[in-house]
Amino acid sequence: MKRLLVIGIDGMDPRLIDRWEGDLPNLASLTAKGSRRVLRSAFPPDSVPSWITIYTGESPVNHGVLESFNYLDKNFKQFRIDEGVFRERTFWDIASRAGKKVCVINPFLAYPPWEVNGCMVSGPVFEGGEAKIFPGDIAARHPLPPLGGIVDFPTRKTLAGFVERTESLTRQLAEFSAGLLGDLEWDLAFVCFLTLDRTQHFLWRFGDPEDPTYPGPTPYEETIKRAYRQFDTVVGDLAAASGSDTGILIVSDHGHGRRCTRVVNFNELMRRRGWLVSKARSRFDHRYLLERAKNATLQFVYDHNLEDWMFRVARFIPNRKALKKSAHIVSWGENLAQASYFAGTNPFGGIEVNRERLKSEGVDYEDFRDTLIREILALEDPDTGKRITRWARRREDVHKGKRLDVYPDVLFEMEEDYGVNWALHTDLVTNNPTHRKISGGHAMEGVFLLSGVDADLQDRQPAVQDIAPTVLDLLGVEFESDVDGRSLLVGTRNQSGAD
Repeated sequence: MKRLLVIGIDGMDPRLIDRWEGDLPNLASLTAKGSRRVLRSAFPPDSVPSWITIYTGESPVNHGVLESFNYLDKNFKQFRIDEGVFRERTFWDIASRAGKKVCVINPFLAYPPWEVNGCMVSGPVFEGGEAKIFPGDIAARHPLPPLGGIVDFPTRKTLAGFVERTESLTRQLAEFSAGLLGDLEWDLAFVCFLTLDRTQHFLWRFGDPEDPTYPGPTPYEETIKRAYRQFDTVVGDLAAASGSDTGILIVSDHGHGRRCTRVVNFNELMRRRGWLVSKARSRFDHRYLLERAKNATLQFVYDHNLEDWMFRVARFIPNRKALKKSAHIVSWGENLAQASYFAGTNPFGGIEVNRERLKSEGVDYEDFRDTLIREILALEDPDTGKRITRWARRREDVHKGKRLDVYPDVLFEMEEDYGVNWALHTDLVTNNPTHRKISGGHAMEGVFLLSGVDADLQDRQPAVQDIAPTVLDLLGVEFESDVDGRSLLVGTRNQSGAD
């Protein structure tokens, strides 16, 4: 191997590759010549913390970034991350300083591009800027395609246009990348695609007959499968543009599947146990009536398939975000515990503990966390009797690092059918009222595929923090500092990380 091509595909799921392997000849061929494994994502498996971990080899408990953007937030396009968190600490920066020529195309969050030993091109995460390239003169030979720019939030009426634009954006980035890889000299290339994740978020229920909101036969039944076939073609084209002496590594930041169809109202659980205090002092309190009206409206909207109408109307509701999170009726200072917002409406969640309040009440912190964990593990769906929680633990039993405080005191993961919600004065388990809008959700299992490399892999599951040290090992470059990840290659240098 003379050089290495890393292809990042946001949200590519190993289960779907297995299901459609017969229709994905390029991925099948690379797997036959190499190794494909399930890649463990960060916790929670959101794109922002996971890609930063892939870039740096540091888990979120050390790089400290857990932020994620919520498509359902009317201000989601204002989401920003300071690229200084990882700038000049990425695997391509380290390779560049070691004298390797790099070509970095569309790295998520890494905007604007900065000086490297080679070429770097990126776009803004959302609207508000143009794609840029370093060095600038390359654009004269290779006009820049649209990059970054996550701006689409389709409705049923605009879904066809969304699918067409998404496929076009994928094709344009692939053609631009193949041209750049064929024109420039490089030792390491990294190309990142974001479009597959979006397709799965918005189209999942149309191709999943087991989804309770499956609409029946539509023109979109095969859209996700078609997207995987398109990416199989993209992989083949980029491999051809790179030459036969190039090693290829394909990674995804997380997997994808059906988003939770049911939600657990954890703040209601806290209230019933006496650990959270509702501001509503009676059933005639306006805050109680508002919360009940909100819950009833969301259930009505779900039952009658009115989500598009609801989201058009919701933009005019004052304090919409506080109402959604039930913040209008919750007071942190009075509570012993409440559900964290850190991972959104997903199976991955946590409980924040008010240690000052515990102390004033004479309650031991560790004993209280044990009680919380028992309560969470005991959760069952009242309609089915199904156990809800896979695991619940103290945060320090899940992660160790210098930024442990970015996580809530207790962490848990539920079965994939369930997500976190914050409603009060309602049932403990209810339908997810936003499932039709975003029916696909992130999964912990991503893709690791290494091919065309004369090296043996260790017999362990790879994790996102292992990608950076493995890439640098393949290039013969030593990591400049201790990180959480370890190289996956047998008998090589970048092995100083923790399990």
